[in-house]
Amino acid sequence: MKKEKLKINKGFTLIEVLIAVGLFVIIMTMGVASVLQVNTAYKKSQQQRAMMDTLSFVMEDMVRNIALGTEINCGVSSAGPTSNDYYSANLEIYSDNASCYDILGISFLPFDNGSTRTAYAFLGPDNEHLRLYKSTQAGADFYPVTPPEIKIDATKSGFRVTGAELFPDTQQPKVTIRLAGKMVWKGVESPFDLETTVSQRLIDGE
Repeated sequence: MKKEKLKINKGFTLIEVLIAVGLFVIIMTMGVASVLQVNTAYKKSQQQRAMMDTLSFVMEDMVRNIALGTEINCGVSSAGPTSNDYYSANLEIYSDNASCYDILGISFLPFDNGSTRTAYAFLGPDNEHLRLYKSTQAGADFYPVTPPEIKIDATKSGFRVTGAELFPDTQQPKVTIRLAGKMVWKGVESPFDLETTVSQRLIDGE
């Protein structure tokens, strides 16, 4: 009779198991890192989108109110912050204000608020960390309309007013608005630069 050799199925050796586990850990680590990186990028884009939407809304609000307002004027002198990040400021009203360039404040009579002037102004601790503020009480109480994550640069932002002298004149009042600076989120800075021009809708002198 022929003797048959017993076939013994050998398992993985300890070295093979360690190599397989090591490769699995490396692949999983790289996969998790990629997922976290994609998630961080998504959150960053969402945050930037939210802040850009805020800037667009603020710009549209200014354009609408200025277009419907009258007696556009430039000049806001800050009297300093009050409680809760509010400002109290004085409006500099001119009787013959034909043009003002690169100014940080503007005021006008709104279409629905009688003789109480509305104002917008760039205020803050220094020229690179301003926020846009709004007052509907003739400068008595400026409140912020942009979040603190949006840092407005005073050297690149402001208002330009033309044709704002009293009637009769030869030019319809027009305001150019520029918002420039950077958005900061978790240490990441993203620059922005917005500019638009709006004309007073009501014919000057009516």
